[in-house]
Amino acid sequence: MKLHTLLSGLALAVALLPAGAQEPAAPGIVATVNGVSLTEVDFWRRCERYVGGQTDTAVGWVVLKDWIQQTLAEAEAESKKLLPTDQDVERRFQALRKQFEFRNANFINWLTEHGQTVTSLRVGLRHQLIAERLLTEGINVAESEAALYYSSNKQAFGLPEQVKVSRITVTAPDLRQKVEAGLKKGTPFDILAREFSEDDFALSGGLIPEPVEADPRAPGPIEPEVMTALLKSTPAKVLGPVKIRDYWVWARLEERQAARAPALGDIQDLVLANLRVQKVGPEKLKAAQERLAAIQKSAKIEILRPEFKSLLDLLQPKESK
Repeated sequence: MKLHTLLSGLALAVALLPAGAQEPAAPGIVATVNGVSLTEVDFWRRCERYVGGQTDTAVGWVVLKDWIQQTLAEAEAESKKLLPTDQDVERRFQALRKQFEFRNANFINWLTEHGQTVTSLRVGLRHQLIAERLLTEGINVAESEAALYYSSNKQAFGLPEQVKVSRITVTAPDLRQKVEAGLKKGTPFDILAREFSEDDFALSGGLIPEPVEADPRAPGPIEPEVMTALLKSTPAKVLGPVKIRDYWVWARLEERQAARAPALGDIQDLVLANLRVQKVGPEKLKAAQERLAAIQKSAKIEILRPEFKSLLDLLQPKESK
């Protein structure tokens, strides 16, 4: 479980109330858990910012299940004096933000593009911290241990070695001859790319806009054969043509960027969290799962929306006779 990849690969799922759905038995209330109510307004807000999804499952069903479990987890954390403070949430938020921006991405723009806000992210982080604290209760990690772990796993928190590359791609033999002739005459690589290249980077003079991971096994716009050759090359040297199935590629290494990571102080909260979670053994995990099941079973849960009542069978299964 890697908490530092939390912001990696998210998708927003929004579902509408099914046509013909019945009105709730108590207007304005979707469900209650031990006297805590989920209002219609809060329910729809949760649906709007819900991230993820399940095939063929209404987002409202998933959101309600999450709310019930989060409400029970929060009550359990409060009873154990494990609730995170605003400062705890802010520390996790800043660690994620610094790691994200270390990768040269605009954090606020990313949130906006994915239908998120700073507020909704902080709410999600608070729920995450509650679950994390219940799971890792009693597990401590020394700062010296965190420093050793960080030094051994910098790449996981930062960026691997990367390369900036330009390329030309052609599929026709006559175009191959024209590119080769142009290179022999000393025609600039970017001009040849704009004139003859048939890939998506022709308009930029062959330059791939984002750095590429310097690993032939990594997915991306550089074929393994080409990347292998580039890693043995020097900047500004043109390689090729390299035959790839039914096309040819010329590539030029523009720059190599060494692997780098943010300062430990910026992401220490993430490092400590990773270590605590890693120390959760199978017995402790099983105990946490059994405790959650017991809490769910004994809770007073009332679901007022007919289409979501099947959740009770999931959360409070009846004992077989």
